[in-house]
Amino acid sequence: ALTRFRRPTPLGTIDVLLEYAERRGRVADLDLALIARNFEEGAVFARRLPLFVNVHPATLGEPNRLIPNILLRAERAGVPLDSLVIEITEHAALPRNGRATECLEALRSAGVRFALDDVGSAYSHLTLIDAIQPSFLKISQEFGTGFELDPARRRIVRSISQLGEDFGIDVILEGVESAETAVAATALGIDFA
Repeated sequence: ALTRFRRPTPLGTIDVLLEYAERRGRVADLDLALIARNFEEGAVFARRLPLFVNVHPATLGEPNRLIPNILLRAERAGVPLDSLVIEITEHAALPRNGRATECLEALRSAGVRFALDDVGSAYSHLTLIDAIQPSFLKISQEFGTGFELDPARRRIVRSISQLGEDFGIDVILEGVESAETAVAATALGIDFA
């Protein structure tokens, strides 16, 4: 589920909205509103496909708000928890106060799976793979688009793909926009794009 403006706004891009929410200390409020909307719009898909929903790391530090919101809203919308994948975004480091771990464990025990978003850029949380136990690593579009044409990006994609294989984690390559890129990803054992 991607958050995008349907019409031009004075804000410009979603990144501006996220930066504004961060400055105002309202990231969790924004995430919870977006989750509610994603569940409403994505419920029909979630009954047959995984529904990926972005969550800012700071929101994971608020388990008393996030957990009941997800459980209640998923039930109301008819989103099966075992089809929900929380994508932990790369916008910040995970809170280190233990609350994020509490949140992850509670959601995991309810059947929710996790993905690390935009691996390879910003705070990609690679050091926390063991603690998070994600089901998916999503390689950033920054590295995915045309990676087969660039030796450095090819090595990065291959390394992250190998990391996923070593940990038993499915890898998703973002930015696959040509048949050549799809063939190169398949050759590396990447099944999802």
